[in-house]
Amino acid sequence: KFTSPAGLIPTLSNQGSNDSLDSDINNLGLTAPITLVPGENNPTIDAGFTTPLGRVGNYVFFDKNKDGIQNALDTPLEDVKVYLYSNTSGLIVDSTLTNASGLYLFDSVAKGDYYIKFIEPSGYKFTLPNRGTDDGLDSDVDSLSGETPVFTMDPVAGGTTLTTVNLTLDAGFVPLNPLSADLTSFRAKPTSKGNELSWTARKEMGFSHFEVMKSSDLQEFTKVSRVDGGAKTGTYSYLDSKDVLGLNYYRLKMVDLDGSESYSKIITVRNGESLTGMNVYPNPSPTRVYTIETTADIRSVKVYNSKGAEVNFTQTNNSKGMSIGLDAHASAGVYVITAETNRGQISRRVVVE
Repeated sequence: KFTSPAGLIPTLSNQGSNDSLDSDINNLGLTAPITLVPGENNPTIDAGFTTPLGRVGNYVFFDKNKDGIQNALDTPLEDVKVYLYSNTSGLIVDSTLTNASGLYLFDSVAKGDYYIKFIEPSGYKFTLPNRGTDDGLDSDVDSLSGETPVFTMDPVAGGTTLTTVNLTLDAGFVPLNPLSADLTSFRAKPTSKGNELSWTARKEMGFSHFEVMKSSDLQEFTKVSRVDGGAKTGTYSYLDSKDVLGLNYYRLKMVDLDGSESYSKIITVRNGESLTGMNVYPNPSPTRVYTIETTADIRSVKVYNSKGAEVNFTQTNNSKGMSIGLDAHASAGVYVITAETNRGQISRRVVVE
């Protein structure tokens, strides 16, 4: 039996094919039984010692509700590439892939300072880091670099502290593009109290809030209200009572808990139209056909694209006034319909989706 020197542990035993060059002791410092006959000499019983090695790893998961905390809804991610870097040299020390349970492990980590880098799988990005109070259930990865904070390993034989066994370094991922909320309707109507907006949404897991955006010219949208998500019915409303006379455009900005955002389609509402005004609807139009209503007599109509170039259209008179149809190949964007009337020129912007 060999006693380990201070700070060292027995190395691997019986390695290689030359028994005179290996170590013959197990992790307890014991050799196998040795049998000698009288006069026999055995000079091949060796003992090797090395510094203890630590273990580092743990779990990579799909954060389904985007809250940055592991829970029953989350699932493991397999085959995610994981690198162990030396913080001293900046070089890769080791690499591995997560298994079917989302686990990874570096089991031969020497004394030193390290950090771990995770590679984003296709279609994913990192979830929110360091959420909650339990470090064993969060994601420890910076959402931009994909790296953990630097940690120190100083393994000791039989040690159980984080400097010997660190199995707390987790990484959570969320989908790269889709938002949690699925907007199913968005409408607006004028009332005597203002413009009344209403909308419905579903699949709001991981969703934060809506921002109601307003514009009078389709060029600049301003936030006029925030409406928190989470309504049990999935139904929302907002009454805009400020500066609503005339034509107004609205859209919703939808924001997830992780900061992901997207926008709804633009809808139009006119409130308190004057006698010399002109109403163009529907706007946007799914058929690219727009009805023009005005109390003035229309003498001619022209349509311009966002670059100011005149575009072709068809014109039909009907009981409500006039309908114009844009070419089916007209590109999506903002167009201006200008009518010359007996009361002057009137223009309205329309949206082609």
